[in-house]
Amino acid sequence: MVKPRPGGSLESFTVEDLEPATQYYFALKAMDEAGNWSALSNVAASWSPATGPDGIPEVVSFSAPWPNPARASVRWAFALPQVTLIEVDAFGVDGRHVRHIANAWHPAGRGEIAWDLRDDTGNRVAAGIYLVRARLGASVWSERVSVVR
Repeated sequence: MVKPRPGGSLESFTVEDLEPATQYYFALKAMDEAGNWSALSNVAASWSPATGPDGIPEVVSFSAPWPNPARASVRWAFALPQVTLIEVDAFGVDGRHVRHIANAWHPAGRGEIAWDLRDDTGNRVAAGIYLVRARLGASVWSERVSVVR
């Protein structure tokens, strides 16, 4: 157990020996000197792709969105074994196109894509369910994102 730094101080912790190609979720609880526990913190997500000895991912992969449900933004992690075109688009459940989230070439390795929960005109999207299609080269994923306001 590590003694915490004074309130407001930046702290960090490294999690090691994670299994490759696995999504992990992290949250914190703290206990004060009187034994009172805090509420659960916000939940953060991290994803560890399968990599070769050179650290380059072995396969194309795209994570589940986090946080989900989302209030202000949502993110995805990806892994690419080679330079790949990434196209990510959001649609309403009625099929209407809402936003081009990404359309760019990315180098081999890991990265993240974020959606600020705005449509193509810059307006905040309404609360509800959105379908997100991600094309990474020849691979395609469909993810559901819940937006709450």
